[in-house]
Amino acid sequence: MSPDRRATGVVALRVLVVLLLVAAMPPVRDRLTAAPALVEAVGADVPRPLAAPLDVHPVTVAGRPVDLYDAGPEAPVVVLVPGAAPAGRSDPRVERLARALGRSHLTVAVPELDLYEHRFTDADLETLVATVQAVADRTPNRPVTLLGFSFGGSLALVTAADPRVADRVGAVATFGAYADMAGLVQAAATGASLVNGVRYLWTPPAQADDALARLAAELVPASQRTQLAAALDGRADAASLPTEARAVYELVTMRDPGELPARLAALPAAARERLARFSPAAVAGDVRARVLALHSRDDPAVPYAELVRMRRAFPAARTYTVSSFTHVDLESADVGLSLVRDLVTTWWFTGSLLSAARAQHAVR
Repeated sequence: MSPDRRATGVVALRVLVVLLLVAAMPPVRDRLTAAPALVEAVGADVPRPLAAPLDVHPVTVAGRPVDLYDAGPEAPVVVLVPGAAPAGRSDPRVERLARALGRSHLTVAVPELDLYEHRFTDADLETLVATVQAVADRTPNRPVTLLGFSFGGSLALVTAADPRVADRVGAVATFGAYADMAGLVQAAATGASLVNGVRYLWTPPAQADDALARLAAELVPASQRTQLAAALDGRADAASLPTEARAVYELVTMRDPGELPARLAALPAAARERLARFSPAAVAGDVRARVLALHSRDDPAVPYAELVRMRRAFPAARTYTVSSFTHVDLESADVGLSLVRDLVTTWWFTGSLLSAARAQHAVR
């Protein structure tokens, strides 16, 4: 072999060694793993010869079923919190995502929640706390990761603030979550969000009125719900409502987003406390976990302004913006640069999630 060829071979070997060492580094490895996991999660077939075998079975936590996609006793744990989808943990999209993450050598727990029926309940927060507690001891050297979609992402952040599990949650990743429930009401009622004096226009979905009516019912005493529903339906005069119900009625029927502070101030204390209880922004100071937040710019279910609120509430959060998704589903006719850019962003988000899930415990 000539000296030139020998030198070229040595250089090539060194480059190969460097590439192998770089690929073995956790952040790079997680980015590489994220690509096939993401492809599998959106429903495409992709060879994964190094995928982990899964034992999928239900367990019971706090009296509720939890689907466990078990990748083994040493696998880091992700608690997956879907949004308000009627099929809940049995939704094909949820099952695909749980399997894709599980085959990436993560154990995934998917609890049964009232949220799947478009209800916000204290029982759901207790279920999520209990689920984190139940799975945390599987890997004592690694914190639990919460991954939530839509309203599920918001509940995941609220859960991470709970003092019973705050030191066991290492990261919370959200897609399409809201930061402030009152801000969500503002946008749904008026078609605009006001964040730090800036107005963000938004087109509420067709079901927004029904969603506001359900929320309104949860903010008043049970004895006033029938009267409030009649007023919201136009079957009764709002002026005849009891004080508490009238204040809630004024909140969900306001037309100017600038009215929000006054409408909130007029609410009974119990209603204000309930809005805060389900608002990540209200408990942001108690969240010790790393926060990753992805949001679609034209999200029809949760306004993009909620990502702006998220940045204000969690200034250390890593946030990502895409435009090729309809809420949390990939639905784009554009196969050009925009879609490629969004897929790269989502891939990067997924890689960051995998890195966070595999991190060792550290002082946060």
